[in-house]
Amino acid sequence: MDSPAENARPAVFREFPCKLSGIEIQERGEELARLEGDLVQQELEKKEDASTYNMRIKVLRAQIEHTAKQVRDGQEMRDVEIRELLVPENQTVITHRVDTGEHIGQRDMTEDEQQRSLFPRGLSDVTGDTASAGGPAGGDISDDKGPVGQADAGGQTFD
Repeated sequence: MDSPAENARPAVFREFPCKLSGIEIQERGEELARLEGDLVQQELEKKEDASTYNMRIKVLRAQIEHTAKQVRDGQEMRDVEIRELLVPENQTVITHRVDTGEHIGQRDMTEDEQQRSLFPRGLSDVTGDTASAGGPAGGDISDDKGPVGQADAGGQTFD
C-alpha cells in the first residue's frame, strides 16, 4: 500500500472568512481613515485640475473665436500711427494713417485747437502746452519740437 506521504497532494489555498483580532480591527480602522483622507485629497486635486483645465479651455475657445473672426473678416485691429492736420480755414482736423496715407476721418476743431491755431507755437506753448498747432505740413499737431526759435507775444524767443 502507498504511504500517506506518497498520497499527499500539494497544498491548496482558498479564501474563508476569518475573525479579526482587536489589534487587526484597529489597524484596519487606521488604514480606512488614511484611505478616506487620500480620497478627499484626490477629489480636491481633481477639482483644482478641472478648474485649471476649464480655464485653459475657455482661453483657447476665446483665441479660436478671435482668430476665426480675423479670418472671416480678413482684417485685425492693430495700433497704427496717425497724423492729425489742423485746417484753420475750415475749423476742422483731418486724420490720416501714416502707413497707408489713407484719409481716416475729419472732425470739427475743439476750442483748444482753435486757440492754438490763433497762436501757433506762441502763447499756448508758454503755458506748458508742447503740442504745436501750426507749423510745417499744414499744422501737424503731432509735431512736438516745442517753441524753439519762436517768439511769444512779448517778443521773447525760446532757444
